[in-house]
Amino acid sequence: MTDPHPAGNPLSRLTSALRGAGSLALGFSFSTLLLALLSLIMIPVMISASGADVWGQIALGQSVAAFLSVVVGWGWNVDGPARVAHASTAERAMEFRYSVKARLLLLVPTIALALLLGVALNPGDPLPVMIGGTISVVGGLSPLWFFAGIRRPYANLLLETVPRVVLSVIGIVMMLMGASAVIGAGMQAVSMIVSAAIANWWVLRSNPRPASAETERLSRVLWSRRHGLSAGILSMAYAGAPIVIVYLVAPGVQPAFALYDRVARQIGTGLSPIITAIQAWVPTVRKSRQQLSFALVCIVASAVLGLLVLWPMIGPLVHTLGSGTIPVDTLTALLVAASIALAYLDAVVVKAVLPVVGRLSVATVSLALGMVVGLPLVAVGACFGGTAGALGGVNLGLLLRVVLVLSVSFRTIRSANKSFGTS
Repeated sequence: MTDPHPAGNPLSRLTSALRGAGSLALGFSFSTLLLALLSLIMIPVMISASGADVWGQIALGQSVAAFLSVVVGWGWNVDGPARVAHASTAERAMEFRYSVKARLLLLVPTIALALLLGVALNPGDPLPVMIGGTISVVGGLSPLWFFAGIRRPYANLLLETVPRVVLSVIGIVMMLMGASAVIGAGMQAVSMIVSAAIANWWVLRSNPRPASAETERLSRVLWSRRHGLSAGILSMAYAGAPIVIVYLVAPGVQPAFALYDRVARQIGTGLSPIITAIQAWVPTVRKSRQQLSFALVCIVASAVLGLLVLWPMIGPLVHTLGSGTIPVDTLTALLVAASIALAYLDAVVVKAVLPVVGRLSVATVSLALGMVVGLPLVAVGACFGGTAGALGGVNLGLLLRVVLVLSVSFRTIRSANKSFGTS
């Protein structure tokens, strides 16, 4: 009897790839859940140890210096998985070595800048802000992007997540025994440095430098990764700017908008393992236009499904987190769910699809256009439409970005002859 889905059948291969993507998402979810749980435990312990003001200063340092983590990562988090996924053994080893050299080179000036920001923001007691900024900066040392590229979520869990959690728990115990929140935050920074060192050492040891490898100048390597860097910075800027704009133009709207924004961010963080898994999965179907096109359709469908699932959940979540003090209506809940779905879709296409089809430069253009159109609409919407108006502005900017990157992706796939490379 003939197998209706032979090994070479495109449908069979795609179905197998989809199952693999689900397995990867599950694997990367363990790390995300552990770190999220750790964060939730850290907050009340820090507040209990030193008060809400000190914790707020640490959180301020983390927020203000968040963009420095993107600078340290220099775009490898965006297109690194795609590069690694289809690279030869020698190319993979060299790619990681370039990233290590670049990140170590960028680490010193970025930490120095984070410390200066701490002094500028709180001259009287800069240490909490400085520690918070350092935590953000050293986050850029994580080799998660490489583990995504080689599709090894459990290696990331054991080598980076577990050491980080263990050392952070030691910091929690120290605070429970009387240490200050600054000490606990310092242990958190140490845990991130140590865990990143362990994971990076393992990758270097497992991927030895090829004897005959040609070495590029680091400046050329950094220039070639500029699109990933700009995409990361602009994306972070667009995510953080609306709450500031709402606070400046419509202070009365800010509390409700801030809570909706927090809910969207928390759910977005929960979706990060899925995005990482898709970054690892898309390069496996890049050799077939049909499979890649269908994969892109599946990605769009997952965003639509996410919108439909999240819409009825937003109201109860906001009601619970806001202790019933923030009004919830159907339209605003829909807009929040739409913002999550659009941000997810944009992140997946930018990080997983554009690098594979060699069009990552489009991400910078789409992000810039989204900011030019979306951020003014946030201000106008907040003034005339309250929370719903501000969210509408956010969504229009996101929608513009998504339409642009999707149209370029589909057009590039359709016009390609065989397979793709990275930009």
